[in-house]
Amino acid sequence: MTLWGDGSPSRGFLYVEDAAEGVLLAAEQYEGSLPVNLWTGEEIAIRDLATLIATEVGFAGHIQWDTSKPNGQP
Repeated sequence: MTLWGDGSPSRGFLYVEDAAEGVLLAAEQYEGSLPVNLWTGEEIAIRDLATLIATEVGFAGHIQWDTSKPNGQP
């Protein structure tokens, strides 16, 4: 399987129910003008996430990184 970039960017994930609760709480209680970032505080590199998913689904192939393609947002 070929994935774009080198896998170094990281991402944080959040359950949709938690996101909805956070949006409601911010709408009710936040009075600031700065953006609010809702997340768990944990992040994972795309490379590690790809390996984790491959393991979980029993993928026995090879993950190849195409560094001629963009990584996406760092």
